[in-house]
Amino acid sequence: MARFLSVNDYGFYGIVFFVFSFVLNFGDIGLAPSLIHQTSPPSKADRDSVFTVQLVLSLLLAISLSVSAPILCKYYKIDQSYSIFFHFISLTVFFLSFKSVPTVLLERDISFEWLTIIEILQAVIYNAIACILAFYQWGAYSFSIALLARTIVGTILVNIVGRNSYGLTLKLDNVKTHLKFGIPFQMGILINVIKDSISPVVIGSRMGIKMTGIVNMASLVGAFPSMLLFVMNRLFFPMFSRSKEDPLELQFLFKIAIRISNAISAVTAMYVLFMCKPVIIYVFGEKWLPAQNLVYFFWTANLTLPSMLVCISLLNALGLPKISMRYNVLWMFLTLSIGIPLIYPLGIYGVGIANVVVNLSMLLVYFEAQKKVRCTILKEMFYSWFPSLPAVAALWLISRSSPVVNFHSLVLQYIPFFLVYTAGFIVLSKKEITAFIVRLKSKPVPKSVVSEVL
Repeated sequence: MARFLSVNDYGFYGIVFFVFSFVLNFGDIGLAPSLIHQTSPPSKADRDSVFTVQLVLSLLLAISLSVSAPILCKYYKIDQSYSIFFHFISLTVFFLSFKSVPTVLLERDISFEWLTIIEILQAVIYNAIACILAFYQWGAYSFSIALLARTIVGTILVNIVGRNSYGLTLKLDNVKTHLKFGIPFQMGILINVIKDSISPVVIGSRMGIKMTGIVNMASLVGAFPSMLLFVMNRLFFPMFSRSKEDPLELQFLFKIAIRISNAISAVTAMYVLFMCKPVIIYVFGEKWLPAQNLVYFFWTANLTLPSMLVCISLLNALGLPKISMRYNVLWMFLTLSIGIPLIYPLGIYGVGIANVVVNLSMLLVYFEAQKKVRCTILKEMFYSWFPSLPAVAALWLISRSSPVVNFHSLVLQYIPFFLVYTAGFIVLSKKEITAFIVRLKSKPVPKSVVSEVL
């Protein structure tokens, strides 16, 4: 989609998704994740009460966003005709209220076979619609229509699979119980969204949507290997929640989660680092080359973000969302207090410097998690990142004799890189991978395997 959209439209894309993420936080207030966290299976009263609150909040937020659309257009100095895209977001927020509860119930039961199928279908629908419409020069309509279509299809499918019926019921005692966990949990997410507002809000208003597009592209290219892990967190949180009463199994799962998360990041991140310019040119287009230098600043997230996400999932699963929230406050403070002042003398590179500082500060949450579970996080990270060294060496030798000249050759060079990395990772982590697969099948992990791995 980035190849077909103009830089300005891609900048507006970042603004739209920031507004969407920001508004969405107030439509949940952490009630849905609390259904995963609670030890006993959620009763019908629990499910109905959470659904009712989400439905009312989403409706109010959708109306408020539609009413505020002209104000947002004025703030970003864009034509009032862009108001229609905020109306699309309003509809999307409303439909999501019918999707949230059945989704978290499937996550709680670790029914990831169905969730994976639904996510894949949603991704295909979104990307197909967005890319086709962008190709035919529909501009911002492309991703707005695609997001709405993705949400409607996902909502229908998850309700069919979940086979749960919901009614409009409001039992305040049930809601209050869930809010004790839900509000701190959701506040941590909201603070993280505010932290990321520096590009769509500050740069968007001061430097225009074109520079917002450049920053968004740099973030996408640099940090997208780790962005894949936000989906994995939907697996780790319920797994940790189910194992919180069993310290040995929790330790076992935490170590594997750290190793696998870093492997998912490393196998792509090192290739992007080594082949940054060809990736930009042949995947996204030459118009995005001005983002190249900024990519390296955002790339540092791949080193610390994977383990940080696992640590946050652990703390939340243990019923400690307030600790997670404190770290999110710290990262928000560092981003805004460093990034905003540096934007004035350094432009978009001020955002890059702030991101490097924040990424390094994520190491602090590692120590917090290690207080709860016996695990040397840096050691587990080593097992994931070390195989990338021979993979990079192989890539260097191949690229010297056969430089990348098009998208086809870019993909062909990634294949041996991927194979060398995967072979090295399997050699170092075969026991952990086997045990993790056993756990995913919801069978008890043999104690002999657990003790051997630990």
